[in-house]
Amino acid sequence: MWVDIEAKSRWVKFGLFKMSNKKSIEVLLRLKQVFGVKTDADLSGAMGVSPQTLSSWKGRSKIPYAHCIDLAEKHDISLGWLFSGHGPMLLSNCHQ
Repeated sequence: MWVDIEAKSRWVKFGLFKMSNKKSIEVLLRLKQVFGVKTDADLSGAMGVSPQTLSSWKGRSKIPYAHCIDLAEKHDISLGWLFSGHGPMLLSNCHQ
């Protein structure tokens, strides 16, 4: 699954990926899975952002798209899986 960047161009331009509150929480839950953490405080530390920043993202249902891409590249994570939950989590599993 590919993320339709053209449809999200307005948000990508500003570095944000706007999604429903439910979807943003699902993305953050998947990031907790990636890092093997359970709390928002631990997730914020693993992501290199303050707990206040993470709380702000959750409250606004906006997650910086560029940050998601950086994390996906660093951890070999499929963006399709990160944003939708479908398919394999790891890109290395996509090519097998």
